[in-house]
Amino acid sequence: MLCKLTSGPNPPFSQAIFCPRYIVEALKPMGIQKLRNVGRKITEAFEEEGFLRLGEVHSLNLLQIQKLIGDEKTARWVYFRARGYDDEE
Repeated sequence: MLCKLTSGPNPPFSQAIFCPRYIVEALKPMGIQKLRNVGRKITEAFEEEGFLRLGEVHSLNLLQIQKLIGDEKTARWVYFRARGYDDEE
């Protein structure tokens, strides 16, 4: 997930180095839609409440995210991705 997020904005060679302690800070200014697999529906749910950036989502707890999205599984997925954690292979 982090590789995909960092390679795009760094042309022409699409290279970046992410130090683990700076991951959350690097994610905060990014738009919610930048997360892989976040579609229009999730993005709109956050935008309707005024949340446009991952840093704003990061300030929410899991229950707040679940209330916005309405689905516990998706809320957990967004919660952890906004914090730079991805357990997919």
